[in-house]
Amino acid sequence: MLFQINHITHKNIDKAAYDKCIADAPNRLVYAFSWYLDIVSPNWNALIVNDYEAVMPLPFKSKLGLRHLYQPWFSQQLGVFGKVHDIDSNSLFNLLKKHYLFGHFSMNASNDFRFQHAKEKQRLNLLLDLKRSYAQIQQSYSKNHLRNIEKANSAELNLTHDLSVESFITLYQESDLQKKVGWTKKHIKQLQQLILKAEELNKGILIGVEHNNALIAATFVLIDEKRISYLFPITLEKGYALGAQFFLIDALFKEHAPTEKVFDFEGSSVEGIARFYRGFGVRQEIFNQISFGFRLNKTIQL
Repeated sequence: MLFQINHITHKNIDKAAYDKCIADAPNRLVYAFSWYLDIVSPNWNALIVNDYEAVMPLPFKSKLGLRHLYQPWFSQQLGVFGKVHDIDSNSLFNLLKKHYLFGHFSMNASNDFRFQHAKEKQRLNLLLDLKRSYAQIQQSYSKNHLRNIEKANSAELNLTHDLSVESFITLYQESDLQKKVGWTKKHIKQLQQLILKAEELNKGILIGVEHNNALIAATFVLIDEKRISYLFPITLEKGYALGAQFFLIDALFKEHAPTEKVFDFEGSSVEGIARFYRGFGVRQEIFNQISFGFRLNKTIQL
């Protein structure tokens, strides 16, 4: 099959055609839709195969006229979406090198492109299929997880869907994540915009856990046609002590199973967090992180 790949700048992207390609793609991810990219990386470009048969969104930054590709916050995987089987890896990579000085970004788990002279690092993602009943899913929990959920239930925790963006951000500021993650005001603003837009499109919800009417844990969950993404969990010290995140994840399974969706834990590369997720009986997938070109950020702050 003949194919032509074009580099299209943001203002020239037909977003209706682009979004249709993402929506119809067997490997669709919510991070790749134009509404999402417009928030996390305004002015993103794209590689377009033929008449939007396949697309690759290209978040980039630029300083002193030098452009480089990067992976935006709140988007674990991007890469190529659509009819990807006949796309030549070299043609794709040559276009990236032509338009960008260097890059550090993630493909998606369905992409098996091999780029010559690029560094590849395998990254781990953890998933749980929600096709089974809630009772069947619980049978896959570790004994430790079952004990913690029983402990949380005995603590009389309450699940709340009545949670504002402001309350979620305040919880983040009160938690130890503020020191660990170190968001800038720009990142907080992006997250606020994401939550509000996702709620407007019925693509996301805020869920919290309360104890004695006080919020002790919460998360923002993205809900797409095929996937529920556990985007950003936050827990206070008291929430850890009472097993709030065990309670919250278990409640999400109870709400959404059985369904054809996959629950996406979004990693993690942190062993303690990965071990926590594995206790729910997950399966793993691998996606590649790509780096190419000479990074100048030691001398020029990009």
